[in-house]
Amino acid sequence: MTAFKWNTAEYNNYRDKYSILSASLDLYLFQIVLDSLPVVEDILELGTYTGGALIFLNEVLKKKNINAQFTAVDHIAWANNFSAFAWKNHASRVLPPQSFNSFLSIKTADDAAHWLKNRCKEVSGQDIDVRWLLNENELDDKKYNVIFHDYGQTAEENTATLDKCWPRLRDDGIYVIDDFETAQPYRVIATIEAMQQGKLFPVLWGSKKVFFANNIDFAKTLIDKIKINSNFEEYVVGTYVNFKSIHGTYNPLKVKLTTIQ
Repeated sequence: MTAFKWNTAEYNNYRDKYSILSASLDLYLFQIVLDSLPVVEDILELGTYTGGALIFLNEVLKKKNINAQFTAVDHIAWANNFSAFAWKNHASRVLPPQSFNSFLSIKTADDAAHWLKNRCKEVSGQDIDVRWLLNENELDDKKYNVIFHDYGQTAEENTATLDKCWPRLRDDGIYVIDDFETAQPYRVIATIEAMQQGKLFPVLWGSKKVFFANNIDFAKTLIDKIKINSNFEEYVVGTYVNFKSIHGTYNPLKVKLTTIQ
């Protein structure tokens, strides 16, 4: 099992180096979960943007000699009307000029995949196996070990994405909901509905990410595996006692820290 400790500077560096919007603590928790899954071969990201999260996941997996295949799903609104794209100012700040200019030149999904491969090699020194789709309707019947849900504004959009993508999660995989807080209240609503329907079972409540299994048995198994990790930081993560689901009561994990030092 890969050894790691909660090192604020290390995860801040990942976030800054790869232009990731996630909290450093959530990157640490993502690594804990990846390290505890039985298999990580196929990862689906819904909302890729500049690809920082995929580059991070690719690097931590490469360190374990795992060559995962990534599927990125996102529109390429910046191709024809980037002046109206909400993240223009952010992208221009976090990407170096050469990467930003080539980012603006993306016209097709293949262009986007090529750009992300070059970006990954430039900032991490690693190759990445990635394909890019423009929307989730292009997905085939492939099953994934990890699904990272990071788009959708309305409750209806998020519910439709969950309904479309949740069946593509392997029974020993993890479904990650990003922005599970007030910034995306409608995503929270859609997620709670999925929990009430017995589709999602929380394993680990992070700072702004929540990690779910699609069945209660694997949720319990993964919780136990995380807890026995010799490098598990108990001062960072505690237990949510007697969480009730429609399939029984169990004890997911939750973050104790609410701020990043």
